[in-house]
Amino acid sequence: MAKPQSKWITKKRTNSGIYITIAEARTRMGRKRLTDTELYDKEWFQLLELKYKSFWEYLLKKCDHAGIWDVNTRQAEFQIGAKYTRQELLKVFNDRIIELEEDKWLVKKFISFQYGKELNPS
Repeated sequence: MAKPQSKWITKKRTNSGIYITIAEARTRMGRKRLTDTELYDKEWFQLLELKYKSFWEYLLKKCDHAGIWDVNTRQAEFQIGAKYTRQELLKVFNDRIIELEEDKWLVKKFISFQYGKELNPS
């Protein structure tokens, strides 16, 4: 009997007919996101200072497919060019971010925005 291939070696066919590994498919999974084209029309966003607007955009792009961000303010500061503390970010975004653990934050409405209100139970 043939030994089954590891899930990390198994190939998957993409829509373009190219075969990639399952590991590569998982890496690609969170690369594209829906974006709110009305974000700049929302009063809460308009009231933010520029550095916080930049952080919010950064956060939405750097969190994983479930809206969880591995907190790394040093990386955010480097990418954005502004200084932040965890405390100030949690204060500014207190109704939009949940601190799950010291190093993990959740964007509250991320899943419902990206995937809709009705999720597939399987």
